[in-house]
Amino acid sequence: MIHRISGWAILLIALSCFEFKAQNCTATWNVSNVTCNGGNDGSISVFPTGGVPPYNMFWSNGVVGLNLLNLPAGCYQGTLMDAANCNTSITVCLTQPNPLTVIIVPNGNNLVAVATGGTPPYYYSWPIGDSQPAKLHPIPQEFTP
Repeated sequence: MIHRISGWAILLIALSCFEFKAQNCTATWNVSNVTCNGGNDGSISVFPTGGVPPYNMFWSNGVVGLNLLNLPAGCYQGTLMDAANCNTSITVCLTQPNPLTVIIVPNGNNLVAVATGGTPPYYYSWPIGDSQPAKLHPIPQEFTP
């Protein structure tokens, strides 16, 4: 004997065989900190997991998207939301190096450059064409300490 079942009945039978469990949406992220003091080359990239794609990331600075680019140092808050309205919030802080400072110190008949802050390694350009860091150089005739 053949029994006929309508399309809706088949759908209901099929749905009753599967249990749908949405996973919590979470995120990991990569940060590129600002490379120069006062610069704006930082970035944040968010990688959602779990939940139901597609994902949207709503940032405190008004940007919507998984990637923030050209950022200055500071903290950024964001809320990740998936298609099922599952959400999670994150705060990501970007840092910047201290200001670059160079001090030229006389040492006998030579000068020595001492750099601090910024992002090492440091590269120097001396008027005599040398680029060695913190190297002794002859004091020019017009130098007055």
